[in-house]
Amino acid sequence: MRIPSKLKHLLHTKQLWWRYYLKHKDQIRPVVVDNIIKILSCGLRTLGYATFACRNPHCSHTKTVCFSCKSRFCNTCGYKATQQWIAQQNSVLPQTGV
Repeated sequence: MRIPSKLKHLLHTKQLWWRYYLKHKDQIRPVVVDNIIKILSCGLRTLGYATFACRNPHCSHTKTVCFSCKSRFCNTCGYKATQQWIAQQNSVLPQTGV
């Protein structure tokens, strides 16, 4: 089970996001709503999942891995994307003594 990010926890607490959305939905851009929904769904079955099973026919153990939202605004997905970008840049840029 994935530990919810602080942002996701804040948006879920007392349904703050949904209360804010209902009050200001005419003023919020659709792209903001889409990204908030992605963040709230990140790591849940609603975005899809893969199930892995042991090759041993006598083992009934399975593991379900939920897909991430891949939003750059998500604390979890955005951090991972940033780290991957940094690694890619480090492999392209010349090594310096700094």
